[in-house]
This record gives sequence, C-alpha cells and structure tokens, in this order.
Amino acid sequence: MAVSRSGEIVKLIDLSHWYVIKIADTTNITQFVKQLSAIPGIASAVPSYLLEPSDIFPNDPRFQSGQQWGLYNYGAPGNDIHAPQAWEKSTGRNDVTVAVVDGGVDYNHTDLDPGNRSRVIQGWDAGDGDSNPMDDISSSSQWAGHGTKVAGVIGAITNNNNKVAGVMWNCKLLPVKIAKTSGPWWDIFGFYAGSAFDSDIAEGIDWARTHGAHVINMSFGGKGSGFWENLIYGGNPITEASWNAYQQGVALLAAMGNDDNSTVQYPAGYPWVIAVGATNQNDQRVTGVGWGSNTGSHIDIVAPGISYYTTVRNQSDGSFSGTSCATPVASGVAGLIISKSLDRGLNLTNDDVKHLLEVTANDKPPRVGIKNMDGDV
Repeated sequence: MAVSRSGEIVKLIDLSHWYVIKIADTTNITQFVKQLSAIPGIASAVPSYLLEPSDIFPNDPRFQSGQQWGLYNYGAPGNDIHAPQAWEKSTGRNDVTVAVVDGGVDYNHTDLDPGNRSRVIQGWDAGDGDSNPMDDISSSSQWAGHGTKVAGVIGAITNNNNKVAGVMWNCKLLPVKIAKTSGPWWDIFGFYAGSAFDSDIAEGIDWARTHGAHVINMSFGGKGSGFWENLIYGGNPITEASWNAYQQGVALLAAMGNDDNSTVQYPAGYPWVIAVGATNQNDQRVTGVGWGSNTGSHIDIVAPGISYYTTVRNQSDGSFSGTSCATPVASGVAGLIISKSLDRGLNLTNDDVKHLLEVTANDKPPRVGIKNMDGDV
C-alpha cells in the first residue's frame, strides 16, 4: 500500500515478484517463455527487451519542414545520414574544433554564434593577412557567402527554434579565410580558387593545424598536379601543408568537385585527404542538374549535397548545393565521431575516423565502387 500524490491510499503491484533469468544465446526464447508460463505458480513470463532512447528531432524550422533532408529525409527515410539516431549517442562536444578553411564566416550570425564568439571562435584571414575572417567578400565572387554556408552545415546552433540545425550541436567553429576580399582572379599552379592563392590556402591549412583543429573542412579544389608529380617538381605548398596536418593527426576532408567527370581535383586527390562526393534526395549521385558530382577511384564517401538548407550571411538562411555542401556534412559526422571518442577515452586517430566513416557507410555495388554516407548511388 502507498499514498498517492493526491493523498489517496492506493494498492501497488509487488515488483519483487519479477526475476531475471539469464539463458544461453542458443535458447529458443519463444519456446522457453511458453514453457515457463506453463509452470504452476508463474503468473507471467516475457522476454527482457533492450530499450533505447527515442530519436532526437530538433525544433529548428528548416529541419522540421524537411528542407534539411540530408539529416532526416521525411520523404524517403534512410536516404540521409540518420542524424536523429546519431544524436542519441552524441551531439558533439564544445572542445572539438572544426576549421572552416574557406572565404570567411559571418561570425555575427545568430544561428552560428550566441554573440560572444564562444562558438565561432577567433580565426585568421590568410587572404588579407589579418585577424578578421569575416565573410565580407563582394557578392560577385564565388567565395561570397560560401564559408558561412559551410559553417552552418557543420555546426549551426541546433534546437533553438531558429532557422537550421547543424550536424554537430556542440562544437567550436574555427573560421580561416583564404580568399582575398578583393583582387584579380588568378589560376596559380593549376589550383583555380578564385582570388585565393595556393600560398594563402596553405597558410590557412597550416594555421588551422597549429590552432587546435581536430577537423579541417576544405570545400574547394582545382585541377592540379598529383602527389607524385609534386614530388618530382619540388612539391606544392597545399600538398605540404595538408600533409603536415595529416601527420599531426588532423582529419582533412575535401570536395570532389562539380564538373561531372573523373578529373582528379586537389586537395581531394591526396591520399591523406578524405574525398567527398554529393548525392541527392533519391540516394543517387548528383548529375544532370547543370552540374554533377565528380567520380573517380580516389573518392572515399558521398553525402547529401543538393538543395540542402543552411545559414546564409547577414542573418539569413537558404539552399546550398554541390560537393562543397556534401563535404561539411561529412566533416560534421567526423566531428561527432571524435566527440564520442573523447567521451569514451578512445583517442581515435584521423585514420580511425576515416575508417569509421567508410565502414559505417552503405557499401555500393562493384560497378560503382564507392562508399556512401547516405544510401544507394
């Protein structure tokens, strides 16, 4: 007997009548339950079920509306990265740093930082040689707004009923600007990167390495000479900067490119960089929409990368497409893996992170020969 919250005397069921019986894995549970239930004195026998937390669905409007289909595809569940299930295990850690090496980040955006730079932390502008990595490049440049979109995919503030959700709810975003605010459009050493010189890109990668980045997102690339050619011709600063970061344990991810062909682009082409392609809402390689996700034997994984909503500079949000979008999806997952690793004291290496991204992805048929984070291609 017991007293209820309202003061009434109530009769309770005696839970001490339940017993847990451990049985061999080879036991036919259904038959065993029937046998136990037939024994006089046993009121009930049931299997002991393993329960798990419910999937986590944040209240951010674009997530709820399905416009962030890569996180959870309401129209075709499974054609996504299964983010709600992942968030049951980890939503990230605020001591895991993901560097956005790009055209700058709007660190005043309220869905990226609460206003005190505790989330979009102090970064560097390698393009202009100063400490202000603001996304302020003229809208006529292909770099304009690009880094802010990338940052939102990785780690927009989530479950705040504002705009979009990030793959990582908790993280540090390290903005590293590699494009000049103004200047000529040059093609240096085959790395077509708008007004971002290869030396500035290399400086940005190296700055991220020396300032605590666990993951470096590189949503850019160009047709450059390969690794072995670089050795013959004396190397390239991007090659060497990315190699140094890899050697020091940083997970590097780069976009495959959007030319719809198999031409190798770099830095995705380097063996130590995780190369990321893009898929659509139907779990297919993006192609035939004015651009296409590049293919090639060096690809490691693919991820959602078309019509995906994220943060846009000047307090806005909007659609994002390309392997530039798919790469931060994968970078966010890499950040969650590292977060869970730290939670459990595993100290996974960057090679471990790459391996886990690959083995937990859906295997593709040999005719495709790639692994996919979000389903069939």
